[in-house]
Amino acid sequence: MTERAGERRAREAMRSLGLWDGRAPLSLRLASTAAQTNLTYEARTGDRRLALRLPREVSVGAVDRACEEEAQALAFRIGIGVEPVAFDGASGVMATRWLDDAQPLAAQAFARDPALTAEAVALLRRLHASGARLPCALKPAAAIDSYLAGLRSDDRDAFWTPAVARAVARSLAEASGVAAPCHGDPVPANFLRSPRGLVLIDWEYAGMTDPAWDLGYIASEAALDDRAVEAMTAAYGDAMMTPRRVFAAMIAAAAVSALWTLLRLRSEPTAEMAAAFRIRSEKLHALAARAI
Repeated sequence: MTERAGERRAREAMRSLGLWDGRAPLSLRLASTAAQTNLTYEARTGDRRLALRLPREVSVGAVDRACEEEAQALAFRIGIGVEPVAFDGASGVMATRWLDDAQPLAAQAFARDPALTAEAVALLRRLHASGARLPCALKPAAAIDSYLAGLRSDDRDAFWTPAVARAVARSLAEASGVAAPCHGDPVPANFLRSPRGLVLIDWEYAGMTDPAWDLGYIASEAALDDRAVEAMTAAYGDAMMTPRRVFAAMIAAAAVSALWTLLRLRSEPTAEMAAAFRIRSEKLHALAARAI
């Protein structure tokens, strides 16, 4: 999508959400990168400063927008998310209050900073222990099956080796604790850091599942070693959240992440996506080898 087309979509979205009348001045600044799932604009009109989220026209996997909206509202209520302003469940267009002193975490933030990882898992613990129930379930096994079904046979045969399939099947069986509300996609870019601490954004994949999923996803994305996973579980503060449980979730998370990236690569064959898939594929195969 061209810059002009993106801004046109953003203006139409602001109007459809009732946040702009088409006459007042409207300033738009693209705040997302090409690698991110959605387009995000900083939108200014009058005394309002908003984050406008537009789903990309090419996407991977289905999103339960009603569940996303409820998860976003829950996150704000318990103090771990940004304030929702408007949401269109049909299109997935959403506006939240802009945090002018917040920045997304860098890709290697958790790998480099154990204290930051501890802060992130403490934030997730507040979500998991909230006692709330979301109206949808996050099912890693179903996501993996769906993504595999969408692959070309040559991709599937080359990537989804018997060793990987066995390791993922075992990990899914082990990471099956009592379901709680989970973010589902806690990559560094979905954490904003401000002087007041971390907040979570982008709740598209939220749902009820084993809380180990969120920790395993962080550990997988950061390629944490055994010692770092032990420190993570200690920071989480629940004796039931063991390193073994998180390691199982790491494998499942790595599988979902790699498959999602491969499907996106096939629809958006860019060098950036190819590099991302190579990294995630190598990570999954390394984790599978450790599990043998």
